[in-house]
Amino acid sequence: MKKITITIVMVFALMAILTAFEKPCEEMEKFEGKMHPGREHMMREGFSGFDRIHEELDLTEKQIEKMEEMRIVHQKEMIGMHAEIDIMRIDKRSAMKKHDFDKTKKITARIFEVKKSQVIKKIEHHETMWNLLTPEQQEKAEELMKDRPMHRKIMQKKVIQKKMIHK
Repeated sequence: MKKITITIVMVFALMAILTAFEKPCEEMEKFEGKMHPGREHMMREGFSGFDRIHEELDLTEKQIEKMEEMRIVHQKEMIGMHAEIDIMRIDKRSAMKKHDFDKTKKITARIFEVKKSQVIKKIEHHETMWNLLTPEQQEKAEELMKDRPMHRKIMQKKVIQKKMIHK
């Protein structure tokens, strides 16, 4: 009985030690910045924040069709860029293992160029979608965004980050 108890305790201790020293999973790197934790359900087919609010904004059929078309094109473009980054990360790891630091630096610079391009494309996409709205719809959208609890949390984090940067 004593041996069984000691064995069980040792197994739990080993699990605790392995968990404590666990490195960040490479799979989690793939999702870095792609979605908010706990929002995986939003990635399911057919679900989007747009679907929730298009009725409240009283969008026309033409606006809905155009926005959906733009959203699909944008998503495909982002998927391609994410895949490109994933491939470069593999190449970067390979270069690091070979101690080819010049190549590693070049790949890293290219990764950040693609990430910058992603951010710019997201802004441009948002701008184009915004410009499809009438002034009344834009005003209503502003009200809806202010009421969202997640939006308030994001804005609070940005204010805190700005304060940290300026210190």
